[in-house]
Order: sequence, then C-alpha cells, then structure tokens
Amino acid sequence: MRTGGYPIVLTAPDTDFTDFFNNPIWPFFFFSVSKHAFGGLFHMFMKNRMQEVLPDGQARLAPYGLRKMEAALVESGIAEEDIVTVHPRFLKRFVGPNTKVVGVSAMNTNGVTYCDQTFTAIIGFGSDSYNSYRFRSLMLDKSVHPPSAKVILGGAGAWQVRNEYCRDRFGIDTVVLGEGEVVFPRLVRDVLEGKQPPPVVTGEPLADAGRIPCIRRASIYGNVEISRGCGRACQFCSPTKRLRRDIPLSTIEREVKLNMRQRRHVPAPDDDVRVFTPMGSHHKGELARQQERMIFLSTEDIMLYRCKDPKFMPNTEAILELLGLLVRLGVHTIQPAHIALAPVVASPGTLAKMSEAIRFADGPLEGEVRGYVNYKKHKYVGVETGLETGSPRIIGKYMRGKCIPFVPEEWPDVAVQAFGILNDNYWFPFASLMVGMPDETDDDALKTLEMLDRLKGARLFYAPMCFTALGDTTLRKSRSADLKGLSDLQKDIFVKCWRHNAHAFMYQIEGTPGQLLLAYQGALLYNLYYRWRGDKKFYEKLFKNVTMFPGT
Repeated sequence: MRTGGYPIVLTAPDTDFTDFFNNPIWPFFFFSVSKHAFGGLFHMFMKNRMQEVLPDGQARLAPYGLRKMEAALVESGIAEEDIVTVHPRFLKRFVGPNTKVVGVSAMNTNGVTYCDQTFTAIIGFGSDSYNSYRFRSLMLDKSVHPPSAKVILGGAGAWQVRNEYCRDRFGIDTVVLGEGEVVFPRLVRDVLEGKQPPPVVTGEPLADAGRIPCIRRASIYGNVEISRGCGRACQFCSPTKRLRRDIPLSTIEREVKLNMRQRRHVPAPDDDVRVFTPMGSHHKGELARQQERMIFLSTEDIMLYRCKDPKFMPNTEAILELLGLLVRLGVHTIQPAHIALAPVVASPGTLAKMSEAIRFADGPLEGEVRGYVNYKKHKYVGVETGLETGSPRIIGKYMRGKCIPFVPEEWPDVAVQAFGILNDNYWFPFASLMVGMPDETDDDALKTLEMLDRLKGARLFYAPMCFTALGDTTLRKSRSADLKGLSDLQKDIFVKCWRHNAHAFMYQIEGTPGQLLLAYQGALLYNLYYRWRGDKKFYEKLFKNVTMFPGT
C-alpha cells in the first residue's frame, strides 16, 4: 500500500462485490428485498462473506465492469501500478491526498429495477431495497471522497443518479451513461491534468468488438462477455439499446484462461463450509473445485453469437466453436446468462448439438451436461429467458422482435414448445414475466394464465415482475405497475408462478418434517404480518399456495 493513497481507486457497492457463494441467481432475489426483511441476517452475511478479497483489501474477484475499466485504463497508457481495485470496506487503506479519481461501478443505485420494485412490494418491511441501502452507505462514506479527488460513477444503475439532486447528494462529479471503455480513460486523463469533468457523459461504444479490452484480473462468477446487445428492440429493456457485437474467440479464450487460473489459486476452506446452489446446499469439496472452474457467459442471447441472419436464425457452427473452446480449456460448469425462446423453436437441432457439445465424455459425470443446476439427480444448464407474457397483443405492441422469426399470434405456442425443447436437452430456464405492462387488460392477463396452465409440469423457475419504467428504455415515460393497482387476474399470475416454483422444488423436503415446518412458518408469518397488510386476499392466496398449508 502506498503512503498517501493511489492516484486511481476503483470500487463498487459490496452487493456487487459479493458472489453469494459463487451463485449468480440468489443476489437477484435476496438483495432486492427490503433491508429490514431478514433482520440482521444480511449484515451478518455481508460481514463474514469476504472470499472475494485479498488480505490487504484489494479485490481478488471484482465485478466484470470494474475489470473492464481497469483494462481500458491500462490500454490507454495509464500506469498499471497507479490503479487499484478494492472492496468498499477497505477503501480508507487506499485513498488519500494523492488520490485523484475514485471510480465507482454500480449495477443498482436507487433500487429502481424490476426485481427491487417487485420484491420490496411483495415481501414488505419497507420499500428501501438492500441494493439501494448498500449503495447509499458506500456513497455517503467519507472514504469515497478523499481530498482533491473526483468521483466518476458508471454501470447499469448510473441512469438512476444522473439528475443534479442525486449527484449533489452522493458527491458524484461525473455520471457515465452507457459503455465506458472509451470515455472513462479520457475522463481520468482530464482529471489527472487538472481539468474539470462534465457532470453527465454518454458513453461511446467500440464498434469493433476486437478493440474491447481484455480483462487483466479475475471477475466474480468467472464472468466472460461473449456478446453485447441483441437487436430485438423490446421496449422495456435496457441492453437491447446497445450496439450489437460479438466478442472474438481470441478475447474470450484469454479471459477464460485468466479466470480459470486466478480463481483456482484459492485455499480450500474448511470441510464444514457449505456451497449454496440454486437447488440446495452441498458440502465444500469437489463441488467447490468444480465451481471454481465455472464460467459465466455474459450475453443477451447465447443463440445470437455471431448471428448474421436478419431473422435471428442461429449460427450453429459459431456457437459450437465457442462451446468447444470452453470444453477444451477445461471449463467444468458453463452458465450462460440468457437465451431467447424463439430461436430454440426455430432451430431445435442447434440446441441439441449445443447440449451434446458440453457433455462430459468420461469420469463419474459421463453423459451429464456441464450445467450448474442440480435437479432430481440430473445436471441442467441454468439460463435466464424472457417469457414476459402470454398475450400476443402485448408481444406485438411492445416486443415484436422477441418472437422473430415467428409472428406475435404464435408466441404462446412458441413459448410452450421452447420450454419442452430446453428441458429435453437438460436446460433449466429461469423465466421472467412482465406483469402490468402499459394498457395490459384482464384479457391479456388471462392469456398469460392460460399459457402457464399449458406449462404445468415443465422444469423451470418463474420470476414474475411488476413492469417498471426504467429511465434508459423506450418505455421510460410510461407508468410503472404497482402491486396494489394490479387486477385480481394479474395478481393470480404471481400466485400461479410461485405455486409452480414451490411445487417444483418441494421434492427436496416432501414427506419430511421440513414440509410441516414450512407450512407452520408460512402460517405464522401470515398471521403475524401479512394478513394485516393491504390486500389480505392476495397474501392469503399466495401463502396457501406457496406453503401448501390449507389452514393458513
């Protein structure tokens, strides 16, 4: 550590730094609820969860966006020894009078996201999500504001704090909206030369994907970007507004090797430490070593990798080349971020070949896919997908590109077929639904409920969300949906989805005292808190279905 601090210090809220036991699914749920929802358990968890930090406080693993900014700074000619990326808890060790720039990356600043707005409303105990609470705690910490330093903030949540009030409240000198590989090094150089940076800057995308810098240190979840943007133009979506590009295999290979090498150099924790997966917990040991060889593929749709077809037909050869590279490099667990449903149905053979390409050829897992989800004695590739609605009218009005090469009227059939194909090839989708879209009617909601009936028995996890007008989307001026303002049919979508989720995973405790305990806890929670909240009818129905306890 330098006396007087480092010239350039990069950090992020601790919620962005926490890998949640190497699980990319849980943070979307647990950090999106109210900071009071679980009492002091969040604080205890965050206080003791320091796997991502080196002994001196520097980041062993860091959010992928920060790693990209590190690389962009170095490639712009700034000395690497002048840059440090640190966990927010240890900022004061690295900032000082010599610090000129504090760069902050934030996925979620004020809690204005689908997850935060939905889960704080449903779970209750306040509307201030844990994400927004931890961001606020970071930005109001004096360590973020050393003397003579400028604070530059970017990331997916930057749009939420671009107004003058938020900039002043949090002491932000410059907000970067969009991609930062070009503008962030330019801003840093200006500050180092004594120039005053502008309050808001719009990022400049690198049209040539080969010029996007390769990360130089390991990222949380073994995150490796394979593409940006998607081009389907859903009006409620932020990433679709990004210029669509595919990352070259040479860059992907370098980042995979780097993550595999640096994540492997971790002392094995005690045997009694447990690793939490989407379907339960397992003792640390071989599973942990496998997860340290996990690569999270950052993409809006893995089926679009190097796709040149105007109707989004998959480039099978390119996708198989990508997956073959991962297998050759020794990746044990492959976790794509997203997959679209339409190309799965348009080219089912592509998905079948993808699954075959990532199967283990030998060993105890011979024949299993290199997936992350353990479900009923099988491994599945976990992946998020946008189901959104069962209404062709809503699809046609707000997300027509989602169903290409099909037409909106075919969407319910396409969605049902897609989940069947995914399950048959051992892919386990986490399906988002958007409830309360602008001018959504009960007829639209009924069509969604009918589609959910058709999907009964499918192996998937639903994530129903209240529509939120995000400030960087086409629908930013629309009115957000509010749980209290939803119709009974719209609320039934939430009930039916969570009933499916509960039933799908009840097999782990069915017939055990745990099942009775779940019902008892559900009844206790309902009678102590939820029956006294507004909309008693909704919560009564929700608890009865989720806990399977008729007497709730």
